[in-house]
Amino acid sequence: MPIEDGTWGFVYCGFEGVGIGVVDVKNGRFRGRDIANGIYEGTITEGANGQWRLDFDMHQPPGAILVQGTSPSPFAMTRSHRSVEVPAQMDE
Repeated sequence: MPIEDGTWGFVYCGFEGVGIGVVDVKNGRFRGRDIANGIYEGTITEGANGQWRLDFDMHQPPGAILVQGTSPSPFAMTRSHRSVEVPAQMDE
């Protein structure tokens, strides 16, 4: 089940709390932001197991507090080559 182009929201959680974000998907590519002003950009494809695979870079501004509990960095950072798989039926 291929993902449809459009604007998608997401929610994530960790030790320090929850966050939300929005991405715009077009032709298998996406770009968006989260509530901590992080920027996400990458690709989304259908995996062999029917799940959606997201491969992306995450850009964090200086001082961003991450939900997993890591200390804020005084510098802007990019976490490259992140990957996650999500169920294709998550939009239902």
